[in-house]
Amino acid sequence: MKKVLLIAIARRDPPFFIKIIQKLDKQYNFTVLNLYEPGQKLFKKNNVKSITIRDLTANYNSILNKCPIKYSEDEIKNNIRHEALTFNDKNTENHVRKLLKYTALIYYFLRDLKPEYVVQELGGFIAPLSIFNVCKILHIKHFFIEPMPFKGRIAFIEDCLSYRVPEDNLVKCLEVESYIKDYKNNKFIIIPRKDLHHFTNSNFKKIFNLKNLEKLITKIFNKYVLRKDQEYDAILNHIKRSILSILNRLTIKKYYVSNLDLDYGGKIIFYPLHVPLDFQLTVRSPEYLDQIDFLESLLHQLPKDVVLWVKEHPAAIGAYGEKNLQNLIKKQNFRLFDPAINSYELIKKSDVVVTINSKVGFEALIHSKPVIVMGQPGYSNQGLTIDLPSGSNINEILVKIFNNKDTFTPCKIMFTQFMSRLYKLSLPGELYDLNPENINQFSNSLANAFENNITLKDS
Repeated sequence: MKKVLLIAIARRDPPFFIKIIQKLDKQYNFTVLNLYEPGQKLFKKNNVKSITIRDLTANYNSILNKCPIKYSEDEIKNNIRHEALTFNDKNTENHVRKLLKYTALIYYFLRDLKPEYVVQELGGFIAPLSIFNVCKILHIKHFFIEPMPFKGRIAFIEDCLSYRVPEDNLVKCLEVESYIKDYKNNKFIIIPRKDLHHFTNSNFKKIFNLKNLEKLITKIFNKYVLRKDQEYDAILNHIKRSILSILNRLTIKKYYVSNLDLDYGGKIIFYPLHVPLDFQLTVRSPEYLDQIDFLESLLHQLPKDVVLWVKEHPAAIGAYGEKNLQNLIKKQNFRLFDPAINSYELIKKSDVVVTINSKVGFEALIHSKPVIVMGQPGYSNQGLTIDLPSGSNINEILVKIFNNKDTFTPCKIMFTQFMSRLYKLSLPGELYDLNPENINQFSNSLANAFENNITLKDS
């Protein structure tokens, strides 16, 4: 029976993975590396084999310094960046120590366990990246679970941090044609169920409610009373960041533009702000972490008759305050739109969409808009977008686009074929949804990834 290691990293993981294991335990031999120690009791109660970092430390502490995996300075920066920025912790030494410790512990653990597959949610923190790194060294198949731009579908990203959709002869997919039709008719936004709470408007009710209070009390109790290990334990920083987002929203709302029908005096470029500390930036495109700096540079390069439209990410309203945005707001060719406006409407009115790795790029391609890509999303390098390396002069390409727009308009047939290939390599299911139907779908999809190699890779 093949061995599978699942990674549990937060409170919502144990109940979900227990149900998946119960569905598949006759096909696979499961072990859980449980990085959320308060969930250990639930695993034990359900007879699930689970190991914590505390257990690994006890087992391998005497040989930690003998770990053969070494990191270069750049590799260390890349592996600790997301966690250091998210927790607003400038003590680099702490993060380096954690990276080296986790890498060593996981190396010896996986070396001894010898699983065929390791599966975890896509994430840029030190723990998931350490696991990914060790799997590469030990040649263990590793899967990141990533939501796809199709409702209720995920993909298993195999042995890589970024993926490419391969070309094949698939020409037509009825589900994709239906998806495109529904998008145009209903202007819907695909939000994974696990992330729905992030898309609530930034107001006091989003933070100060009974559900969040219960989570906070539990987290504090686990950390300071029970002394249980939990990865996301920067409690004070999270509270401060949440309150700051509300205050920022209050200070910048006076700059929001709501009327899309005004004459803005030129051609329009739309840039959707990313979640500032999202995996798409911190890991996949760290050169664009400072989006404000990027926007200031972009504005400086724009032709005089071009207006830049910007909207905050719906999951990060208030991530930037008046101080961050003041240099942009002063510019005559800059507009900050009310985040309540559907991106559908902004895309429809724009002439060009510029993005790093945003899913808005998918939407813009549905609208047959020229899309300039600065990062490496799954839809880049497919003959659909204008892919620019870091430091490129956007002014030059914009002049070419406006002089000959038809040349840069994405081909509808090519886009439908690309989306069909992506759909074919995605699978039904959502993370952390305990609905029995979803548990069945996710379990079948996981087995499909293992046995039929339905995964996304980097080539």
